[in-house]
Amino acid sequence: MHYYRDLNDNNPYLDELEYVIFDFETTGAQPILDEIVEIGALRVKHDGSVLDTFHSLVNPGCRIPEMVIRIHGIRDEEVEFAPSANKVIENFVNFARAALLVAHNAKFDGGFLQKYLQKRIADSKNPESRVKWNGIAILDTVTLSRSFFPGLPSYSLQNLKNFWGIDSGRAHRALEDATATVTILTKCLQKFRTDSPMIFSFQDLWRKSSGGFITGEQKKRAAKISNSPLVRILEEAAVSAKVLQIQYKNGNGERSKREIIPRRIFSNLTEVYVEAHCRLRGEIRIFRVDRIDLI
Repeated sequence: MHYYRDLNDNNPYLDELEYVIFDFETTGAQPILDEIVEIGALRVKHDGSVLDTFHSLVNPGCRIPEMVIRIHGIRDEEVEFAPSANKVIENFVNFARAALLVAHNAKFDGGFLQKYLQKRIADSKNPESRVKWNGIAILDTVTLSRSFFPGLPSYSLQNLKNFWGIDSGRAHRALEDATATVTILTKCLQKFRTDSPMIFSFQDLWRKSSGGFITGEQKKRAAKISNSPLVRILEEAAVSAKVLQIQYKNGNGERSKREIIPRRIFSNLTEVYVEAHCRLRGEIRIFRVDRIDLI
């Protein structure tokens, strides 16, 4: 079953595609630790005309932190009788069938989507009913807008809404944010056509956008890291609760020595992480595996 347009076998024209623009509201920012509380999506044509909409609250199976409620306003009592994430994702998969997925900051929403798709694959007893999983192509409107409209102070959804005067309703609600993203996508595609009037294909947009997609190649990179000797050492340490001494490089390139006790290994669309007890911080922390060196 293809729940998204298979872009590996052909190079479709942009006018041929249907796009599913989606947004998740969640209990936090970490797919492995947090849960979805709302999904909103619109299925549109290349010109932004809406073909169908999808919306559902989701019961996360846990309490929603108060600091997160202050962002999206979704409270525990609103999702108490909502369907589970597995059920809603199943419905979303059917809604998005044969379309190109689009999200604003695709690594965030894509990470949560992958989490449940992988679970769906693992739980399926019928191999024929499993989702074909060879990498998701997700068009990221953050990267596209940065490529086609350089020089803006920020490419956050709110800033782009202000820039174009988009009024989509409440901020940080799934359907409203997805609606705003439709307009941003349309603006980017229009600019692409203006800059390149003789170019209309998906692969041309891919090259022009300088990596606005999460692709199978990035997934292969994560798979390579997952099969590395370092990951095997981390997995063995997680089983035996062994203390490891590491040197860790943070996002600013700064290195520090740590003692960690690994708990589990996980990946999102592009990176591999270890959840571990960090003795330096005295708490559970998340570390990117490719930034770890054993001492």
